Amino acid sequence: MHNILLTLLLYTLLISCRENGNGSKNSVAVESKNDTLVSFSIIKKDSVHIVNYHLERKIMNGKLFAFHYTSKEDEFILVCDTSRNSYSGIYEKNDTAIFDLEQTKYYTINGNDFKVLKLIGDKNVTDAAFSVFLSIDFGLLLSKSNTWSSAKVLCVDKGNSRSDQLSALLYRMQTDEDFFPNPIPNINKFTPPKFE
Repeated sequence: MHNILLTLLLYTLLISCRENGNGSKNSVAVESKNDTLVSFSIIKKDSVHIVNYHLERKIMNGKLFAFHYTSKEDEFILVCDTSRNSYSGIYEKNDTAIFDLEQTKYYTINGNDFKVLKLIGDKNVTDAAFSVFLSIDFGLLLSKSNTWSSAKVLCVDKGNSRSDQLSALLYRMQTDEDFFPNPIPNINKFTPPKFE
């Protein structure tokens, strides 16, 4: 219950940070605000399509990060409070998810360190658990079902000055077997049948 209330409070905080009709901001201090366009490959079973999102990235108090994604198809918000290790998402129809931080990894690319968080939503729910890989620098890198063949993967925009770093970060993350395990089960885990 505490986590749900925290999520609703953070959502209210995000809404209060928007500009009102006369162009002035409300009283909540937003240290940094960044708007950009990003694309994701949306993968469902054996099909894929690209969806373009408007990303509004906000940093509040240096420790609260909000990533607000909007497209013609859907809208979602990811909120990270690094001071409290609190992570949540708000999806369509105000569906909320509280994430468990499963793992944190640092990848060094061209002398720059990038922190990637592996978050798990609906962790103990059969057929509903999903993983979110999030970078404070780039936002959502990838989200995937832990059960089904569906995912949302950030596309590298070649016009972006950091496209090489993003491409390398996605590659390093997806090939790190400790962080991003192969979904194909290890054949050695199964007991061979016994014939009499």
